Amino acid sequence: MTVSSRSKATGLGISATITVVRTGVTNVPVSVSFATANGSAIAGLHYLGTNNTLNFAANTNSLTFDIPLLDNDVTNASRVVNLSLFNFVGPFGL
Repeated sequence: MTVSSRSKATGLGISATITVVRTGVTNVPVSVSFATANGSAIAGLHYLGTNNTLNFAANTNSLTFDIPLLDNDVTNASRVVNLSLFNFVGPFGL
């Protein structure tokens, strides 16, 4: 699995869109759980923490989820949100 991100404006503000790409065997369904954790960005101050499970259907190679970013009216340098992938179910290429 590989992960990439980009920011986008939504009706609720700005969010980081995370793309999870599966590799290897892709013709069977698989799932993976994810969770955010504080890095230099703090949940509730800089972003809204999130966790869930991504369910890849057979022949689906990528899925996305959003991490809502909070505007605290302070100009900051770049911040880091840690992301964990766990509870892999099915054949995965890593």
